[in-house]
Order: sequence, then C-alpha cells, then structure tokens
Amino acid sequence: MRQSYQCPGESYPISRAVHLARLAAGYAPCDHCRHFSEQGTLPVERPPALSMGAPQPLFETDRVWRSERNASGRRDLLAAATAVAAVLTSECPWELPASAWEGASARAPSPPRVVLGHDGELPSQRLAGDVARTFSRAGCRVISIGASGRPAFELALESLAGRAGAYVESGGSPAGSGFSIVDGTGIPWSTGGELDRVAARMSQGSGRAVRTAPAMETFDATDAYCELLSTECAGLAEMTVGVIGLSTPMVRCWERIAPGTGLRLEQMPGPRLTQSDEPSPAAVRRLLDAIVRNRWSGGVIVGPDGRQAWVVDRRDGLLTSRDVGRRWLESLGPEARERRATVVVYEPAMWLELDVGRSRLWFCPPTQESLVRAMRAEQAVLGADGMGRFWTGGARPRCDALGTIAAAARAWGESAERRPSRAAG
Repeated sequence: MRQSYQCPGESYPISRAVHLARLAAGYAPCDHCRHFSEQGTLPVERPPALSMGAPQPLFETDRVWRSERNASGRRDLLAAATAVAAVLTSECPWELPASAWEGASARAPSPPRVVLGHDGELPSQRLAGDVARTFSRAGCRVISIGASGRPAFELALESLAGRAGAYVESGGSPAGSGFSIVDGTGIPWSTGGELDRVAARMSQGSGRAVRTAPAMETFDATDAYCELLSTECAGLAEMTVGVIGLSTPMVRCWERIAPGTGLRLEQMPGPRLTQSDEPSPAAVRRLLDAIVRNRWSGGVIVGPDGRQAWVVDRRDGLLTSRDVGRRWLESLGPEARERRATVVVYEPAMWLELDVGRSRLWFCPPTQESLVRAMRAEQAVLGADGMGRFWTGGARPRCDALGTIAAAARAWGESAERRPSRAAG
C-alpha cells in the first residue's frame, strides 16, 4: 500500500511524488509539516534551528563575527550566511502554480544577486569560498570580486546592481573571522536594524534550500575604483604622506593612479588594527617621528578593511574625528562653507562647537546603518563614527581611507599655501 501525505491546512492527501516536489519547490507549509524529515533522495538536509540556549554567531554592531577559527565557529558563520540568503530569497518568493495549466506559463523568479569580497588574509579567502557556496546552494547568484578593500567592494556592489553584498574579514585579537552585509542601496546591516532579521531567521530555522543558482561569477572592480580615486585625488599639491596599514589590494590600486597625482604615499611597517581598535601610542609616535625626520606633510594609520583612517598631523599629533571633520569642511570651498552643511556623528560630546561656516550637527544611534540612513535623509556632506571612519555625502555615502587621505592632503596643501603669506604679513 502506498503511503499518502497530507500538508498542514489541507484536507486532501497527496502522493509521495507531489510531497517531494513540494519540498524541492519550497512550498510554505513544508517548514511546519510532520513529514518534513521524509526527504527521500533529495540532496539537502534541513539545517537545525538554533535554540536560545545554543551557541550562536556573535552579532557585533555592524557584522557577524566569531572569535575562534575552528569548526564550530565556521559552522555558526555559515548558518548565519544561510539565514542571510533566506532573508534575501524571501523577498522574491516563488509561488507554486495552482494548476498544471498555470504551471506551463509560470516562471521562476530571478535569484537575488549577491556580491562577495574579502580582505587579503588567507583565512578570509577560505571563509569567502564557504560563504559563496552557502549562498549559491541557498539560491543566490554569487558574483565574487576576490581580494579587495571594502571601498572597492561597495563600488562593485553599486556597479553590478546587486541585491546585497557580503564582505569577509579576519584578524583581530583574539583572532576571528566574520562578514559584513551591505544592501543594494549601500546601507550596511547593523544590530537594531537589518541584522536583527538575520538573527530572527536563525532562531526560527532557515528551512530547506530550494533553488538552484547559476555558477559563481567573477568581476574585477579595480578599473572603476581607480577611476574614482583619480577623480578624488585630482589637483593635489605635491607632498609626501606616511602610511601604516594600507592593505595589498589597496596598495596596488594606489600604484596605478600615483603617477597622475602629486601625492606620494610612503609605506611604513606597523601592527594591524581591528575595526574597534585605536592606533597604539607607540605606532602614533613612530609615525610622527618619521614625519618630522623626513619632513613629510603628515601621516595616516589605515584600518584593515580600507575605511578607517587615523590622521597624524606634523604639529598636532593624532587628530580627533572632530579635528579631521573641521579640516575636511574647510577644504570644501567657500560655497560649501556658506550653505548649511550637515555633519552626522555618533558622539555628541566630541563634536560640540563645530564652528565651520553654517555647518550643523545631526546625532544618530551608534550603528553604521543608522549613520548612512541619517546622511541620506539629511543630505549630509560628512559622517563620522568616532573610530576613524568618515563618510562623504551624496546619494550613496562612501567611506574610504584613501579618500580621507586625499582630503587630509588637500587641507595640508592649503595650510602650506597660507603659511608664506602669513609670514610675509
């Protein structure tokens, strides 16, 4: 006697063939069906739902991160990647046709396009491969840009019109790995916002992967990124700036545009920062000594993903975010200073009395998602998180250490031009 099946909420039995077909197609009631475990020869098993007491990936403010690089940590990270894919695919649902007649003309939805990048570290490269396979098996179309800085990755996401992007990183103390998610409009996912949807999906169980995506594609974002950098660095005065921590992918991009600009970057060895680190006093002192000894215009200590830029001035030492913001606004020109320029920041106490033209401050919750959303809503010219990251305004705010270096170099150049006239007066 053939076994019959019955879907939750339906009054009629179905055959085993229909049962398996509905499982493969992601029929909504299947997630709660008592027959879910009877999967025959279907290749993918249902990932277990994580209970509240089970170990979960550490959802930091702006990323998913595990502090250990072992099988357990990797498994948790890939469970989070599965949940991200489930959130993305749920936004383009696949409705089953009500009849064979409708099924003849039904078309599957396009899989969500996910752009994947990683920093230059070997653990990141390995994790990125696992994350790519996880996204692909969950029905996402994955486009990899390989090793890159975070700014080039976000530019590729914009160029490819991706639904979302995942940037994989590793490092820190204690050592760990993880990834950040950025949506297709350039807004990072943070706790208290979109990352909460991922955590909720993990607690519910992501269900069966039911779609097949095309093979992973590749894309080279170097040309577009170098073209953008060339525009930002145009017209800089000739000067030398000492740099610690610039990653290999970003060094290669800089070497391509360096002949067309007056700015020269001198690489110096130094400890690798993490996203939550401030540069050590020893690193700042070593860079400042080199600036004075070699008569450089200044120096910058760059964070691991190519966005943080801690600016070291020849006379004032390590500058606060407020000092960098003030100089940045002053370098925008008379028109920008005369209009009501908005600056979005995390920390009110560090930014009080920002006296640059008619500029005003707008405070936001301490997440990158909140900051970028506030910059768009207020049409801000600048955003800062107090940890060396600065976003320039526009329809799609950008955060780039090399852009910060260019802004600092422009301010140093203007200061050098003013100095002789003061001496002459």
